[in-house]
Amino acid sequence: MKQKFNIEKNPAFTIFEIYKNLEHTTKDSQFEKYFEMTMKELESACKKDQYSKKKLSPGVMCNPPDRLDGFHCYNSICGCRKKEDKGRSDENMKSYTRDRRAYEWYSDGNCLLANALMGALNLIHSKCFNCGKNTQMSADHIGPISLGFNHDPVNFQACCSKCNSTKNNRLTQEDVAKIKKLEETGSNMISWWAKDAWEKIKNTDNETIKKILDLNAKKFIAVMEWLKSNKPEVLREYITQSYMNHTKAYKIDSINILSTGQIEFKHSEIVSEKKTKDKQYERTFQILLKPSNKNNRKVKVSLSENELISLADISSADISSADISSADISSAGPDIFKYKICAVLAEK
Repeated sequence: MKQKFNIEKNPAFTIFEIYKNLEHTTKDSQFEKYFEMTMKELESACKKDQYSKKKLSPGVMCNPPDRLDGFHCYNSICGCRKKEDKGRSDENMKSYTRDRRAYEWYSDGNCLLANALMGALNLIHSKCFNCGKNTQMSADHIGPISLGFNHDPVNFQACCSKCNSTKNNRLTQEDVAKIKKLEETGSNMISWWAKDAWEKIKNTDNETIKKILDLNAKKFIAVMEWLKSNKPEVLREYITQSYMNHTKAYKIDSINILSTGQIEFKHSEIVSEKKTKDKQYERTFQILLKPSNKNNRKVKVSLSENELISLADISSADISSADISSADISSAGPDIFKYKICAVLAEK
């Protein structure tokens, strides 16, 4: 799209909205050439759930800019998204928050309480602090967990789903200021694997912060993918000690959303049923031990020979001697799991 019409990809627009709002004398012929059908035919095919070609991405909730530059909105146009996008099936969506937001990024924080609060917020209508509309709320991570920030209620602010989706994994100056202010009050905002990078650059400019945290996150995922394929027994031990606290569940009793988006809430603890715990155990191992098949990341990180040698030295004994619950590894000895991972991340 950018080469033809000088417009950027935008996850908030469907392809038909892009076409309608575009003022260009050749748009009809260009679109028809690209889609191999007229826009009228294309829209008709989508509405009838008959579009089967590969020119359109799975939907507006895809991950720009790694996908195509047109968005087929399964939800609002033809309702076929649950059928065509298998990741959005009802069964998969029941564990979407835990699967994608917390576990795939090995996020610190009270993930189960965060999940409960996210679900409860979806039932609340309030004024979005960002756009001013009175609508259904969603939980926006102030610091994106894909950059290493925690999946925890302290890292939440309430906004509408559209503003939340548009933000994607961006990190604004306002977000950085909020994170620093929360840290000053004693809140831990960053996961263990991103802590070192954050401390080094959090007082620099916003562009540098985003760039460094993004590269650090991609390298961390590369490290964990290597462990999945080469040392699954070590990773299983780490997961067992870090992510298997499914004995508690949470119920949100009340929510109050402030004009700044800040969330005040009260909650109570309940004991998880055995069936629920067993299902969560099984799902957790399935998510965290299965190698990822994602190949669409724009920046691919390759580990050096020295880094691979360092990873090969990691063993289950490192985990058993480590304080897994601690997010602060600065005083940790050189023989623990987290320290060795962070040492690899720190290598240039």
